[in-house]
Amino acid sequence: MAQLKVTLTDDLGNEISYHEYAVDKEANNLSRIERKVEELRPQILSDITKDLLLHEQAEYKKNELFEQRKLSVENQDD
Repeated sequence: MAQLKVTLTDDLGNEISYHEYAVDKEANNLSRIERKVEELRPQILSDITKDLLLHEQAEYKKNELFEQRKLSVENQDD
């Protein structure tokens, strides 16, 4: 059975997420594989959207925490 593998990376090439989707045994030519990819497209886009949102939320929280620590250190110096 064939598999469709989707790896999402950032601009620096760091992996954000990875998903595998099963492709039917009957998908033994390009036309059938294309049809299966089209069937899987909504699920793939949903998975990628979720992964991007989670990644960006984690980055935001990390940056927010960094800024809070930076302000705390600056206030201690005063």
